[in-house]
Amino acid sequence: MASWLETAGLIESVRLFLREHTPQTYIVGGYLRDQLLGRETRDIDLLVPVNALPLGRQLADHLGGSFVPLDEERGVARIVLKAEGERYLVDLSQMRGDLEADLARRDFTINALAMNLFDPEAHLIDPYGGQHDLKERVVRALSKEAFEDDPLRLLRGVRLAGELGFRVESRTEEWMRRHASLIITVSPERSRDELCKILALEGSGASLRYLQRTGILIAALPELKEIKHSLDTLESLESTLPTLREWPSFSHLLSHLGQPTAGDRSRLMLLKLTALLHHLGQADKHPPSKALDTSSLGRVLRRLRFATLEVRLGQRIALGNPLAWPLTLKTPAPLDLYRFFRETKGAGVEALLLSLADRLATLKGDISSPEWQGHLTSTRVILSGYFGEEREWIFPPTLLTGNDLQRRFHLEPGPLVGHLLEAVREAQVEGKVRSREEALKLVEEVLLRERTD
Repeated sequence: MASWLETAGLIESVRLFLREHTPQTYIVGGYLRDQLLGRETRDIDLLVPVNALPLGRQLADHLGGSFVPLDEERGVARIVLKAEGERYLVDLSQMRGDLEADLARRDFTINALAMNLFDPEAHLIDPYGGQHDLKERVVRALSKEAFEDDPLRLLRGVRLAGELGFRVESRTEEWMRRHASLIITVSPERSRDELCKILALEGSGASLRYLQRTGILIAALPELKEIKHSLDTLESLESTLPTLREWPSFSHLLSHLGQPTAGDRSRLMLLKLTALLHHLGQADKHPPSKALDTSSLGRVLRRLRFATLEVRLGQRIALGNPLAWPLTLKTPAPLDLYRFFRETKGAGVEALLLSLADRLATLKGDISSPEWQGHLTSTRVILSGYFGEEREWIFPPTLLTGNDLQRRFHLEPGPLVGHLLEAVREAQVEGKVRSREEALKLVEEVLLRERTD
């Protein structure tokens, strides 16, 4: 197994292996682009003349990584490597025609760059002006056929512009508008992954507004018939998070939002997507109605092949939004907080942030509004309790289990056991029960009332 702990070491390991197995290899695309921009990257794209798939499998075994055949018909393989908590990707593609012809089939000029991997004095190969466009900070398609060949490039071009702080060249934008409807031909998984990369950007709202102006967003998410409030809410969310930066529990909040949901996706990314889709299934009411139907939101997430856990989490965030609004109107009692986090089933933090962003959007971004300032203060207090010493109000320690109740009171498994356990937990939150003995006494009293009634 090769030894490497950084991208430079990985490239050297790849170079030594491939020199023994193929006469020619070019490093191409994003790695070279990012090197020229001085950006760190852990993704390496390689071009080989033949046998990309078997070479990829052998290289994965050599490096101790996972082999993924991305496109067996075109000969594209991926190797996924992990070291010290970092993930590295090595993609091998089979050359189509000569090098220049292969580069011409790529998406954007800034990705149509190549260098001979085996030549230590190799110069950069740039037949289409990628270096010039890097200097000009422009995303330029190689041709209008770029979007016909792979419509996912409609999303990728906007993502690259947002990620690099570039602008989309005017003729490229015209081609994107013309071909916007083709995005529906892309597989749901590929569209999902590219949308998630856009949402993962800081200030992703600007990229989504660009997608909306070019018609690509509605083509990709036709459910977004009324888009203005959705985009306002997303941008409000992105502007709200920095206002919490000086708050003592901010690091805990970031850690929570950074938790993975599936693949490379995080709770923050899913929160941003839910902010974009949260209004589906309800009338445009503010505060939002508690009678929210999240089935439309669930259908969108399932259509895009999100994991079941993510579908449920997105729906719970949306359902928690109307529950969060009244909590911010006054200082909530411990029991109110307990019930809120119980009903949101693990999505309470995200629901509070969504409600904060939703309210700011309804106030047209007026952060000086007393209404929003009050909401912000209340949200900070609630989240401080969630991440701080008051956490036991929200998650009281277990004094009794269902088995305890069944044995002690000769009960059958069923709703009554759940009802009794919930009565104990609520009494704990209110400070009425502090020990196992007090919990058992409360259960006796509840059972007596139930039998008397």
